[in-house]
Amino acid sequence: MKKIITILLIVLFPYRYVYSQPTNIYTCKNELIEAEIHDFELGYYDLIDIDYALFNSNGSLYHLGIKTSDIIADPTAKYNCHAYAWHLTEGYTNKVWINNAYNYKDGNCWVTNNNLNAYWSGTYACFEECIEADAEKIHYTCGDHSAVKSAVPGKYISKWGSWYVLSHNPTQVPYANPTARKYYKRKTGILCSNSSVQFSINTNSTVTWTYSSNLQPMGGDTGNPKSFNPSSSPGVVGWVRASVNGNVLPQIRVINNNPIITNVSGNTQPLLNAKEMYIIASPNATSYDWSISPKPLTNQCVINYYDSNQRMQVQWLKNGDWTVKGYAYNSCGSTSQNIYVTVSGSGGGGGVVKSFSYPNPVSDILSVEINDVGQGSKVTYTYDICLYDVQGTLVRQTTTKGGTIQFNVSTLPNGIYYLHIYDGVNEMPEIHQIVVEH
Repeated sequence: MKKIITILLIVLFPYRYVYSQPTNIYTCKNELIEAEIHDFELGYYDLIDIDYALFNSNGSLYHLGIKTSDIIADPTAKYNCHAYAWHLTEGYTNKVWINNAYNYKDGNCWVTNNNLNAYWSGTYACFEECIEADAEKIHYTCGDHSAVKSAVPGKYISKWGSWYVLSHNPTQVPYANPTARKYYKRKTGILCSNSSVQFSINTNSTVTWTYSSNLQPMGGDTGNPKSFNPSSSPGVVGWVRASVNGNVLPQIRVINNNPIITNVSGNTQPLLNAKEMYIIASPNATSYDWSISPKPLTNQCVINYYDSNQRMQVQWLKNGDWTVKGYAYNSCGSTSQNIYVTVSGSGGGGGVVKSFSYPNPVSDILSVEINDVGQGSKVTYTYDICLYDVQGTLVRQTTTKGGTIQFNVSTLPNGIYYLHIYDGVNEMPEIHQIVVEH
């Protein structure tokens, strides 16, 4: 394994410190990012080695299942994953190589210092951490890798070192611990019809602003900080862009008025006794809430909330039709969106639910959390956890004493699956309906 990893790193990052010169790039709020300009390019045999590793059945990365149809852009040593995700997809055309910088290891993962994380931390951050449903950018915290979310559900796009830019499933990468990821969305200025929004740039130099037609600056086009009002035609989504010493920075998004809900997701056909996760996706909400109608009694469902109510986990204890409504709030007001849920089936385990599974639908990693009823007593259950397809074929299986287990379903075909959880005491398993959707 060590030999394979060593060979892989040499191919993914050839001549990384040869014929390169340091340079600086800047975030949307003028935070400095250290980078390199590479004055070399991959050779003929480098390209052959890359294709062999990915597409030959004897190649070191053939097991990842990458196809030629997944290729977005050709190999090049001019830029890497971080530059693609955080720089080039922001509208820049100058190709650079961004190295992350590390202080120490925490277990198996590196802990970063102030280079790449200037994009999402500090006073002048352009991005903020979020849940996967809202994410635009993804950082693989152990693998030193970055990606952007694709327009294709369940897919990311990233550049693999000096290799191709590829479309892939979230865990379909040759980097350490691909399930260890953090998600980031663009920090958005919220502008209400009777208010203004202000932006600050990290500089003492003169700042010149350009902006969309639905915004109006207060006091001309220069200044730092700078406030904006809605114009006579406010629209919904606008943008501002700062220029410092001739350097044009990426856009900062402005959303007028109430939150935009892009999606309310979750299983709409759960089985009785199943626990399901429902998620509100919104780029400019600051808080969230939920309602279920008709209003259920306490013995008809059990509700838990996560991520400041952005995720709601429901244990369905009664068959029937339900309306689940998600609410998103910001300083301008609120927006809501419904999904319609039909609960059916006879359930399992005598109606005693000891687990929940998420996310659902799932594209790559299915997590199953076991709430061990033996905790605090002398009873310890051994749980047999099985995932079946609709033909009843066992596709995943494991055992556990409790806690959280994970199934990698990234290679399973899209469709409906059934998760059976046996505790070894009750004759009937607890059953969850799982939707795999890439």
